[in-house]
Amino acid sequence: MIELQSIISATNNELLIGEGFELVIVDKNGQIIQQGDSIRKTIFDEMIAEVTKKFANKFRQLQQDDFK
Repeated sequence: MIELQSIISATNNELLIGEGFELVIVDKNGQIIQQGDSIRKTIFDEMIAEVTKKFANKFRQLQQDDFK
């Protein structure tokens, strides 16, 4: 079995899939629901949103009293 780390990687701008491979969403009946660049971009965007949310949750909102 091929390790996923040798097929999938990422940069700051995109999810990369190794040459000869394609990211595909398949239903329980084996029908392809979505594939290609659009699914790759959707997954990358969702990963970025989740990381941003987790990172931002560690901070608190500044209050007016913080500037006195």
